[in-house]
Amino acid sequence: MRSLAEHRATILAAVRPLAPRDCPLSACRGLVTCVDVVAAVDLPGFDNSAMDGYAVRSADVAGASTDTPVVLRVIGEVAAGGDAAAYTLGVGRPSG
Repeated sequence: MRSLAEHRATILAAVRPLAPRDCPLSACRGLVTCVDVVAAVDLPGFDNSAMDGYAVRSADVAGASTDTPVVLRVIGEVAAGGDAAAYTLGVGRPSG
C-alpha cells in the first residue's frame, strides 16, 4: 500500500503547469493569475467604508434578550478612514 505522499508525488510527476497566457477580463472567470494584478489608480479615490458596524463588550450584553433588552450608551462615531483607536471600550453603562 502506498502512502498519501507517494500518491501525491506520482500525480505531481505526471502533470505540468500550463503556460501563462493573456486573456480578456470577461473570459477570466474560473482562472487563476500567475502574476500580481495591480490597479493603475486607487478606486474609489476617497475613504469609503464598505459596511457599518458597532462594538460592544460581550459582558455588557450577556443577559440581553427580547424580554430583557439592554440599552447601551453610544460613546462616539468614527467616519470612514477615521481613527477608531481614539476610543476605548470600557464597562458599559446601560441607560434607559
